[in-house]
Amino acid sequence: MATKSQQELAQMTNEQLMKEFASVRDKNFALKSRLDTKEDILRSHPLEQFKNKIPPEFVPTNIGSLQKLYWGYLFSVRNVILGPGDAQDFVLNITEEATFALKNIVKSIFVRTGVVGNYIYTYQDPEIHDDANLATGLSFSMMDSASSRSFMSNPIPLEMVGSPKYPMNMKRTYGFLPNANIKFSFANNDPSRTYIVNLALGGFRIRVPGQNDMNSLSS
Repeated sequence: MATKSQQELAQMTNEQLMKEFASVRDKNFALKSRLDTKEDILRSHPLEQFKNKIPPEFVPTNIGSLQKLYWGYLFSVRNVILGPGDAQDFVLNITEEATFALKNIVKSIFVRTGVVGNYIYTYQDPEIHDDANLATGLSFSMMDSASSRSFMSNPIPLEMVGSPKYPMNMKRTYGFLPNANIKFSFANNDPSRTYIVNLALGGFRIRVPGQNDMNSLSS
């Protein structure tokens, strides 16, 4: 029903005015009902549910500010040189700005040949399935130095670690507090090859309430 002008309303009888009022009232009720429904839908949005579950001081005012709480991150273990029969440890420090949750590991391995000043580095391509591209003799283990948690009962071959195309995904997320140290122990049992090992640790950083108290327990 179209909105009546003042002139049209002035020409109506009392009965007609009562019907017009009832019509406007019904339309207002219908509009309010639709608005209430849309508000309920917005409240059920995952972001709104998330905002209701975290402390008020962490409630984001927009999507972008979520990155202050939770963001993707990569740590790297770079250029670990292992000659024939060598063993070497590498300690990775989790920087202090946030907890790190480890989700997957990727490796890249090079074979070094030649002499000092004229080295040749050959990438061990996991997509080429032949003996020349197998990193035979390489193994590693890892542990959390602060808590002495070991993540492997025995060293495992580095060939079992994922490639850039197929990362090694953890069945469960491993969490490391800020300032924690992850100790990697590498060994090369190959009698003739020198390897250069790189690892990329993929996951996310997260800031949690009470993190400073947790940090003091790990120090």
